[in-house]
Amino acid sequence: MTLPHSNFNLTFIPALNGLRGFAICLVILFHVSPHEGMIGGFLGVDVFFTLSGFLITNLLVKEALAKNTLNLKNFYLRRCLRLLPALGLLVLGFTAFSFIVFDREEFIRSAIDSVIVLLNVANWPRAFGIWRPDWLSNMWSLSIEEQFYLIWPPILLFLITKKCHLQTMLKLALAIALLAWLWRAFLTSQGVDWMRVYNGTDTRIDSLLVGAALGIAVYLPSFDNFIRSNRQLLSYLALAASSAILIFSVLTSFKSPTLYYYILVIIEICTCLVILDACYAGESKVRKLLELPTLVWLGGISYSLYLWHLPIFKILRRLYDFNSLSILIFGTAISIAIAALSFYFVEKPILKYKKKLS
Repeated sequence: MTLPHSNFNLTFIPALNGLRGFAICLVILFHVSPHEGMIGGFLGVDVFFTLSGFLITNLLVKEALAKNTLNLKNFYLRRCLRLLPALGLLVLGFTAFSFIVFDREEFIRSAIDSVIVLLNVANWPRAFGIWRPDWLSNMWSLSIEEQFYLIWPPILLFLITKKCHLQTMLKLALAIALLAWLWRAFLTSQGVDWMRVYNGTDTRIDSLLVGAALGIAVYLPSFDNFIRSNRQLLSYLALAASSAILIFSVLTSFKSPTLYYYILVIIEICTCLVILDACYAGESKVRKLLELPTLVWLGGISYSLYLWHLPIFKILRRLYDFNSLSILIFGTAISIAIAALSFYFVEKPILKYKKKLS
């Protein structure tokens, strides 16, 4: 891949961490009371998907442009070092808790949930109604991401070995995303259970691939130059996009057919606009908001916070009869505290070794 490419260089961008912080806040508000208030806060997961697709693909393309190949062994080792320690801590802690607190039947059920989660297939039993993890039900999204990581990098490596242009990679990512969208819309039109459409990798992978397409596009000189020459317009579009994400997060039900027909696609596009706004220098109200220290910090611990918050919320609601307001206050505080401990004492030390592999 020695063709000319843009000067885009992805480094640590606080606003992208702020975007993670924004997304996890949406998800938390949804899980506090799924049928009241922020009923579409689950769209924060789609923000995570698109951002993850962008970041992973961008780094892979950056490596390919520099070395004309990809080291998949190092990639998967880095992914394991990033994801498994925090996940292992959660599963270990939850298993110990369930052994002490639950009866035998509920402990066995929770143990099965843990195995499904560790195998990164939690979304498929939910999709087909075979087995729906209860206390760890939020792990479906992590499974979709892990399945994406297994499929997409080898495809990129194959394209690189065939000396395909960046434009070819971009078109492929968009083509597969389009097929996933059309497949999701078709299943919805046929009255397929919303759980199948919501949880299937085949019906949700477009969020990751749209982000992946953006991760490729920024290395195209024509795209990069267009963004730079229209920086002020981008700032306005990002403001409109972030407002749209908020509005849909208040109004959208996960059972609504319109979600699967077009709202998810709108969220993907809006997230891409916010990502571009964060990555390119220039005046931007959205980027200033995303650079708020609290959002950036929450974004830094967002992975652990996502892992821990829902089991904690369910424990407080079911075992201790907490109402929604109490869960919002105390459940969120407990979740943040545990997530911070996980980040600083488990994830961060391991991340130092991960950086050496980079």
